[in-house]
Amino acid sequence: MVVADEGRQSRLGGFIPIYNVYLQIRLADGSGMPLMLYLILIVNIVVAIVVAGGVARAIGKDGIYGFFLLFLLQPIGCLILGFGSAQYTAIRR
Repeated sequence: MVVADEGRQSRLGGFIPIYNVYLQIRLADGSGMPLMLYLILIVNIVVAIVVAGGVARAIGKDGIYGFFLLFLLQPIGCLILGFGSAQYTAIRR
């Protein structure tokens, strides 16, 4: 929920599982279309890594941070983002 505040998203999204994934995708990518790719068995792992990297870029961190702390150690990474000094910066396309 604290990460949702950093990304200017709804706090309610942290409690609804599919909406939570949708908000993470919107924070990382801007469009909600990769949500459908989460339904494909092996592709969802690749999409989760890409989304973690996108969220890391959206808050001003690098891709390694996204892979290790937002994909492999997600609870710890989200706590660091939520209670740390990271600020949301919009991704330029």
